[in-house]
Formats: sequence, C-alpha cells, structure tokens
Amino acid sequence: MTAETHAYPTGARRNLIVLVAIGGGWVFEFIWSIAGVALPHMQGSFSATSDQISWVMTSFLMGAVTIIACTGWLASRFGRKQMFLLSLFGFSVTLVMCGTATSIEAEVGWRLVQGIFGAPLMPLSQAIVVDQFPPERHGSATAMWTFGIIGGGVFAPAAGGAIVEFMSWPWVFFLNIPLTALVFVL
Repeated sequence: MTAETHAYPTGARRNLIVLVAIGGGWVFEFIWSIAGVALPHMQGSFSATSDQISWVMTSFLMGAVTIIACTGWLASRFGRKQMFLLSLFGFSVTLVMCGTATSIEAEVGWRLVQGIFGAPLMPLSQAIVVDQFPPERHGSATAMWTFGIIGGGVFAPAAGGAIVEFMSWPWVFFLNIPLTALVFVL
C-alpha cells in the first residue's frame, strides 16, 4: 500500500492513539526526571553514600542506553505494538519493585531493569504518533509528540518535590503506576 492509498486514522481514533503513544513516552520521561529529586531521601533511607546513591540514576541510564539502540530491530521482529505493550508492562512491574526496594542494591538492580523496559517507550511512542499522519504532516506530528513528552520533564521535578515532602520517596514510583496502567489498557 503506498502513502497515497494508505488510510490514516482520523478523529477520535487518531486522537486516542496519539494520546496513548504520548502517554507511554511521558511515563518514561516523568520517572527519569522525578527520580533525581528523590535521591537525597533514598540516600537517607538506604544509609548510602553519595557514590552509592548515584548508581540509582546510573544504572537506569545503563539499562536504557543498552536497549534503546535495539528498539528498531526488536519492533521489526516482534511488532511495534507488542514491544510497546511489553515495555509498559515491564515498566509497571519495575515501578512497584523500585518503590518497595529495601536496600540500595535492590534499588540499583530494579532501576537497571526499569531502564531496560522503559527505553523503548520513547522511540516507539514517537514512531506510533508519526505513523498516524500522512508524510506531509510528519513535522507537526513530531512537534505534537515533543510538546507532550516535554511535559513529563517539566512537571516531574515540582511533582517529585511535593511527593517526597508530603509523602515519601517510594510514592515517586507508586504514583506513576496508575498512569502507566491506564496507557497499557488504552
């Protein structure tokens, strides 16, 4: 089927697909940005040194960088939708595990796994959004995706500060579970 004969979704169907795809990327960006705010509180809970607590972010990055390069191949082999859903499911599980970790070693390990499962969400969400529009609208589709994703990075530090101040650091992970589950279901 060529681009001229391809039927792109319209109306509510396209809006829902775009919203869900952006939501998938948003949850990854949000947890990446918000976890940094919780580090001092995690450090106290785990009685960790500054060097040890830095591994919470480093392990997440290591997992993400390892898998993000493979995302295109994985999506072509197993399907974009299946990879997106697997990533969301695995990401949800790691949110629970990161929030319930009782040692620095467990937190670092689960953050590594979280980076592995979460990394495909960004490129897959962008690809899904762009695919909903004809080629002449790919630029505006990318801008729409970018604007949606940026919200996660902008909103996260303020939300993280409020969460750790009024609740506790595990809630940084727990409060992301409902949104991730909603994106998965939709």
